[in-house]
Amino acid sequence: MGVDWQAVDILLKNEKVKVTSQQFRDWRIALGGYIQIMNEHIVNN
Repeated sequence: MGVDWQAVDILLKNEKVKVTSQQFRDWRIALGGYIQIMNEHIVNN
């Protein structure tokens, strides 16, 4: 499952969405962990 980074970028540039770089980093890390777990699940089943 790919992430549409272009859509994410547009969302983050929207004035209504206030996201700090720290929040964005945390979100990237959390998303990366989720993708890794999904990939391991697919490989192991």
